[in-house]
Amino acid sequence: MKTANLDNFDLIHEEVAKVMEKELDKCGSLKALIQAEHDKGWEQVKLRMEQLQAAKQKIQEQKRATKEKAEVHVKELDEAVAAAEAAASVLKEAAERLTVDGAEKFKLEQARAVAQGAQGIVAYLRGLYTILCWPVFRTLQRLE
Repeated sequence: MKTANLDNFDLIHEEVAKVMEKELDKCGSLKALIQAEHDKGWEQVKLRMEQLQAAKQKIQEQKRATKEKAEVHVKELDEAVAAAEAAASVLKEAAERLTVDGAEKFKLEQARAVAQGAQGIVAYLRGLYTILCWPVFRTLQRLE
């Protein structure tokens, strides 16, 4: 019984029961003592097998829980990869827009914006010049 485990417990128990049935009557006055020792040993082995079974179930539950967590993490990773691929696609499209033609168009649009800004500045300076210099100019005209 000391070598019993979850896999061979039933087989060993059957063999011991057969031997006890066959040989116990031959023990004479020690029959009660041997039966008591057998019963005591049987209870200890039975308790140990229950402990092993509980430990095995706990391990299986931990494996199942770990597998479920792993599946959740894999799903999250798949979603993250899909989001990264979508972002890469958007980035690729943006990069394609900035090809040579796209870059030239971008430069042209940027140059137009700068030119419009410069025209605004020139108009502002003309206005400022007119405001500041017009009185001086009129005075010079009168002096002539």
